[in-house]
Amino acid sequence: MFSIFFLCPYVFKKIRIKEMNHSQKILKWLRMHFELLFWIAALIVLFFLTVEKSESSLCVFSWMGFGQCPGCGIGHAIHYALRLDLSASFAHHPMGIPGVIIIFIRIKQLLYPLKTTYEA
Repeated sequence: MFSIFFLCPYVFKKIRIKEMNHSQKILKWLRMHFELLFWIAALIVLFFLTVEKSESSLCVFSWMGFGQCPGCGIGHAIHYALRLDLSASFAHHPMGIPGVIIIFIRIKQLLYPLKTTYEA
């Protein structure tokens, strides 16, 4: 009798997974891969960013009226780094090129996670 109660959560979990409809499965997949989707979307948006207009800024400090902040120019730097214009990227912000490299490494880690084996 004890073993039946011990296995009940496992059995109920399998039943709940089978009863999930298609939209619930999609939402679960989106929640599990949110960071991957975020980084890919961010790189796509920054690749197609219009850099000619200076009035379209996402900087909170510029909205509040401050002149410069440490992150000013990082979006333009990433834009130019994605287009392989490395001199313009470095001119806008020196951390643009390392930022793109780090984001690509993180995307690779999310796409191909390390498989660890544990010995008991």
